[in-house]
Amino acid sequence: IQQHKGWYSWGYLPHFDSPHVIQHITYRLADSLPGGVLKKMQAEIEASVQDEDKREAELRRRIETYLDAGHGSCILQVPEIAECVTDIMASF
Repeated sequence: IQQHKGWYSWGYLPHFDSPHVIQHITYRLADSLPGGVLKKMQAEIEASVQDEDKREAELRRRIETYLDAGHGSCILQVPEIAECVTDIMASF
């Protein structure tokens, strides 16, 4: 069972860790990380990193780097589409 830390800081922004608090939601478009790319990342890490915790961290690092590069259609750059998505999300 994971222990929840409550309030803590890594030296810049304070964080609050609680089992019942949603702080933010991250989503991505399906084409921003193709399945084949993800499988290749996983295979490379599986072959080169022995420690499971380090594997998880390395996979997360590679995924974030890939996503930050802006692959895919980037369709949310179209203002009308971005506004439509924003309106839908605001209705929840």
